[in-house]
Amino acid sequence: MKFTLLFHFFLILLLTSCQEETTEVTQLEDNEVLTVDSELTSLMFSTSIKDGSADNILDNASCIAIKLPVKVNVGIFQFIVDSEIDYKVVEGLFDQSEDDDDILNFIFPITIILSDYEESLIENQDELNKFIENCKGDNEEDEDIECIDFQYPISFSIFNTDFQVFDVVSIEDDKQLYRFLNQIKNQQVVASLDFPVTLIYINGTKVKIDNNKTLATTIKEARNTCDEDDDNDYGDDDFTKERLNDLLIQCPWDFYQFIKEGEDLSVDYKNYKMVFKADGAVNILNPQNTIQDIGYWSTKLTEDGVLLSTKFDNNVRFDFEWLVYELTPDKIKLFNSEIRRVILSKNCDNINDITKERVKFILKKCLWRVSNLDVNGEIKTINYIGTPLIFYDGDVVKLRVNGELIEGVYQIDEKDNNITLKINLNGRPELNLEWVIYILKEDLIQLENINNQMALSQYCPDLEDDLIEINTMLFENSWRIVWYEEGNLNKTVQFQDWAFAFNESGKAFAEADGQNVYGSWLSYRNNDFFLDLNYGSNNALNILNYSWKIVETSDTRIQLKDYNTNGDIIRILEFEKQ
Repeated sequence: MKFTLLFHFFLILLLTSCQEETTEVTQLEDNEVLTVDSELTSLMFSTSIKDGSADNILDNASCIAIKLPVKVNVGIFQFIVDSEIDYKVVEGLFDQSEDDDDILNFIFPITIILSDYEESLIENQDELNKFIENCKGDNEEDEDIECIDFQYPISFSIFNTDFQVFDVVSIEDDKQLYRFLNQIKNQQVVASLDFPVTLIYINGTKVKIDNNKTLATTIKEARNTCDEDDDNDYGDDDFTKERLNDLLIQCPWDFYQFIKEGEDLSVDYKNYKMVFKADGAVNILNPQNTIQDIGYWSTKLTEDGVLLSTKFDNNVRFDFEWLVYELTPDKIKLFNSEIRRVILSKNCDNINDITKERVKFILKKCLWRVSNLDVNGEIKTINYIGTPLIFYDGDVVKLRVNGELIEGVYQIDEKDNNITLKINLNGRPELNLEWVIYILKEDLIQLENINNQMALSQYCPDLEDDLIEINTMLFENSWRIVWYEEGNLNKTVQFQDWAFAFNESGKAFAEADGQNVYGSWLSYRNNDFFLDLNYGSNNALNILNYSWKIVETSDTRIQLKDYNTNGDIIRILEFEKQ
């Protein structure tokens, strides 16, 4: 790529005086060109750096990656790691014994991939250690940005000294982007990014960007919004002190295993629980779920890892500093010496423990759709069909409408022994109320205030294989309506000129005879599968604004039905690929 661009660049300089009149001339503002020292160039460069943290369980280094396949020894086992799936195999071998040192040895030579995508052949462990020493340590901040990425392909326009476009370069992945931006940083090319582009957050949410300024702001704001997984573990076992604190206060914890001086006492503690409070209190509940002892807890980060300290008034057997050596969403493994080991298992069953911390944690896990909204006796749910809410750190909430994100703020408070959620979104007065949370579940939140009720249902688009298949089919094709029936009347003819499309950001397109209509769409599961369509209220397509049940799909057709509360069919809608 570098050779081609330089060849074209110098060739165009030589031929400038005899260019044909058809050369495209683009008048650019100074802030549209990517310059060597611009903030945007630096931010884009950081998103393109090769991230080596995925295989830290192999090399303990986030700035390099091991090129697969590679042969390793783990204890008495020798096998070939030839895909990321095998990282879990390594972890499983480590976890077979709680007392080993989790040592992995490479069978050299091996090849490593550096942060600039260059490769280096490594002959022995000493050579490898030299590269590892140049990496940041566990969870230390580094240059790469992993919380957001570009949706490829993207393209750049290349200019000569008169800002005439003489080439367009298509970029297919991070590696190509890194090398192209490196040419800009070395002043080898003059270029601008072709808009629009789409960015993808680590949770799968997508946002469309139309200019340099918005792009720089979006990348900068997303930089520290996720766990970059830059520690020397694998998957969900990695954690920070803050993540441990958040997890502890979510629910009560059962004693899954309790070993003292080599003796397994798990049966004796089977029905006991520990309940951690956000204010630093911790209670032990007996099998009758009453408090047996009250104590205090705290955490701190040390060179050995995260320590959990517990001290009780009347139960000295738990007065220890516990090293947290493994953390998953539903288990915490602790030990304070070789003679004491405890595994806690999360137990949220039949617990309606509504706290500010739990509300915030649950809200940020996935997207949320407004599944019911009753304001002063008037049902407003239809206004939010296909438009999910997304809750972020920093008390930011966004509503996705027509594929774009409307930003507002939210606040969680405690008032009169109730936990409240207050939302503030411009143009959404029916949401901009202070709601009392009276039911809090992992997938459902029920809220109310005077004369108003709202239900938020969790929407995690990347966790359902069937939804992924439906979504892929929708946005990879264009569609036409081949059947629309309402009240036993065939009304298909009114859609005969319309073409429909759906993009990944949740934006719905429709066009007929030069008339364009934009809306929102959302597929989700609520026992059955549903497709939300929302084309607004003032256009020819608003009769399609419903939560349609997906009845049947094939390679070329999707059949949808709308039912009343009695289960009777009101409408039938069928899309067919164009």
